[in-house]
Amino acid sequence: NKIMDKYFTTILDFLEKNNSIKNNKRDIYEYGYELLISTLITIITIIFLGLLSGKLLSTIIFLFYFMPIRTVAGGYHAKTHVKCLILSNIIGIFCVNIFPKITNFIALFFILGISECYIFFNAPCKSKINPLKEDLLKRNKLYMHRIQFIEIFVIFILFLFKQCEFINIAIFTTMIVAGMIFIDNFSKY
Repeated sequence: NKIMDKYFTTILDFLEKNNSIKNNKRDIYEYGYELLISTLITIITIIFLGLLSGKLLSTIIFLFYFMPIRTVAGGYHAKTHVKCLILSNIIGIFCVNIFPKITNFIALFFILGISECYIFFNAPCKSKINPLKEDLLKRNKLYMHRIQFIEIFVIFILFLFKQCEFINIAIFTTMIVAGMIFIDNFSKY
């Protein structure tokens, strides 16, 4: 962590020196770089685990259904970047390798419908720690609905090509995201 702090300090000092950022915005940039690096490390480790397990395409499907919607919908977040990395990798392993492969499409689409409806009506989450302005919440909700539309469209394409494994990963990942939103919303009470 100290190495990363030194790295961020060097970058931010350089940007300030060249008038690319204002001193009063330094914390924002520092947080942004920290989040970017943390997210890249998470994606790289999930892809690496997908390569190790011989399920790279399944891992990409997982990332497609996990990362974009979580970015705008929110939900439960680990307290540290390391815990986030561990949790995201466990969820990835679980969705790609462990979830039962259901072939009953009625059950799968029922799970999808419940999960997507829950996300649609209960996200984006309103964080107590980093509250978003109302206009940003509205924008995130619009992005979230677009992402949901794209995700559902891709599931139907996968259905047309009888890609049962990918459909399972997509639907169970969506269910996990809905669960993370539920946990975040439930923890507020």
